Amino acid sequence: MAARQTLISGVLTTAAAGTLVLQLLILPVWLLPADPRWGWLLVPVVLTTVPLWSLIHEGIHGTLLRDRRWNDRLARVLATGYGAPFALLKAGHLLHHRYSRTRRERTEVYDPAVTTWLAAARGYYPRLLGGLYLLEAASVVLAVVPAAGWRWLVRRTDSLDSVTGLLLDRVSRRDTLRRFRIEALAVVATYAAAVAGYGRHAWMLAAAVGGRALLVSLADNAYHYRTRLERPWTR
Repeated sequence: MAARQTLISGVLTTAAAGTLVLQLLILPVWLLPADPRWGWLLVPVVLTTVPLWSLIHEGIHGTLLRDRRWNDRLARVLATGYGAPFALLKAGHLLHHRYSRTRRERTEVYDPAVTTWLAAARGYYPRLLGGLYLLEAASVVLAVVPAAGWRWLVRRTDSLDSVTGLLLDRVSRRDTLRRFRIEALAVVATYAAAVAGYGRHAWMLAAAVGGRALLVSLADNAYHYRTRLERPWTR
C-alpha cells in the first residue's frame, strides 16, 4: 500500500512539474518562437491549477511522500512553479486549519451589527476574484524586509479579525524566515527568467497567472461555506 501511494504521488508530482516546465520553459523558449498559436496550451495548463495546489497541500501536511525531506523538497519545487514561497503557504494553511470558521477566518460572513454589506464586500470580492493568490505571490517582496521590519508588520496587522498577524509572526521566526527568503528568491528568479523568455508574448504568461489567481482564490474557502461557525476543521 505504501509503495502504491509513493508511486501515485511520484506520477502526479512528475505530471505537475511537467506542466510547469511546459509553461515556464518549453513554451517561451521553443514553441512560441516557432508559432504563437502554441500559446493556447496555456489554457489546459491553467486548468491544472487546483490539482497543483492539491499536491502542494499534501506536501504541507507531509503526505506527498513518506520521506519527509523529499516531501518538503518536492513541495518547494511545486510551490516555486506555483509562484509563492512554500514557507508562507505552509504557515498560512496550517493557520487556516486552526482558525477556519472562527472570527479570525470566515471571509464570506459579516456581522451587520458591526459593518455594512458594502464595506464587507469591498474586501471580500477582490480576495475572491484573484486577490488571495496575488497576495501570496506578492509576499516575495517581504524577502528584503529586515527582522525589525517583520516585527513591526506583525504588530500592525495583529487583529482578532484576521490571521495575517499570526501568519507574519510564524514566517518571521529565524529558520522559517531564512527558508522564506530563499524560496522567494527562487520564485522571483524563475518568473523573471520566464518573462524574459516569453518576451513580447509575456502577456500570455500574465494571463495564465491571472487564471491561476482566479481559480485558487475562488476555491480557497469553498469547502467551508455554510458550515457551522466556531467549529474549525482540524483534519
